[in-house]
Amino acid sequence: MTSDSDSDSAYEQGSPNTEDPALADIFSLDLLISRVEEMQRRGQLELLQKLSIDNSRLQHLVVAYQRQWRDTVELLEKTQEAVLLLQRALEHCFGESIVAERHRLAFWGVEQGDGKACSYRPAGWI
Repeated sequence: MTSDSDSDSAYEQGSPNTEDPALADIFSLDLLISRVEEMQRRGQLELLQKLSIDNSRLQHLVVAYQRQWRDTVELLEKTQEAVLLLQRALEHCFGESIVAERHRLAFWGVEQGDGKACSYRPAGWI
């Protein structure tokens, strides 16, 4: 069986010697703090890089959605212009149809009453 003095000497041999300057540097508290700070800085830099990439992606998405919105608004404006042109054309066509009908009836000698009863209504065809 080993004695207490043998186990104490084994423990002392396995433990770092604080008198050795190289070992004291390796296990110093200042070195540990500086390593922890460096790890934190590295983590912060990685987080900043990830956030920058995410921000860039979001900016690209916002720009794409703005373009799509602009194109949608332009399409809506052109559609509105086309509807107004179509309405004017239908009014003109309806007016011409009434005039042609009056001429046809007048040719056959049929008199028609007041033409205001047959006025154009833009939403009447729906």
